[in-house]
Amino acid sequence: MKTKMKAKTLFICLVLVSALIIGITVAVISEDLFKKEANTKEKEQETNVSWVIASEDPLLGKYEKSDRAFERVIFHGSKENSIIYRHYRTIDGVPVDYDYRIYVFDRDTKELIEKYIHWRDDLPEHLPR
Repeated sequence: MKTKMKAKTLFICLVLVSALIIGITVAVISEDLFKKEANTKEKEQETNVSWVIASEDPLLGKYEKSDRAFERVIFHGSKENSIIYRHYRTIDGVPVDYDYRIYVFDRDTKELIEKYIHWRDDLPEHLPR
């Protein structure tokens, strides 16, 4: 009789441990799926990234007459509803710290919201050899 009680107790313990393991596994999988969904929604806000030449882009060309390449990012989302053009200076492929041109436009009205320009005029076109 004691052997049957031990077997039943052992069986119940194994069932409880199995249920606990399954519960933990489901919780971990649910958390991973939640994180992936949150990351997907975050990525959906930044929907369009491309490169344009300033003087050839109808919107940026009104403010920037150069032939510099700008990264154009269109944000769609509840917080961000803008088009951002970014150019970071490089000389012969070497980045120049703190030299940049950034234009921020309202995506719907195409109005210029902000302009950030930090551009040094005392730098050469090419690095010395």
